[in-house]
Amino acid sequence: MPNLDFIPDGSISLIRFIWSKRKLDVFGERFEVAKNIVNSYVRAEIVRKFHAIRIYFENEIVDTFEYKMPDSLLSDDSIGYTG
Repeated sequence: MPNLDFIPDGSISLIRFIWSKRKLDVFGERFEVAKNIVNSYVRAEIVRKFHAIRIYFENEIVDTFEYKMPDSLLSDDSIGYTG
């Protein structure tokens, strides 16, 4: 995860290419994905509310993984947040 003080409500979308090893890399964490999306771009959406990553291929959800974020990044009381 990049060095952030706070992650607001909502989601973060990342575009990633899936190589032949079938690994999705999200900030250094790797998740094994289905064979049918090898050699393709996917959108990985980190959904804060559900502590999950949703994987989209051709606008369809093809997989979901648990993705826990530190509580310190989720608190509205974080120092410096003016949102």
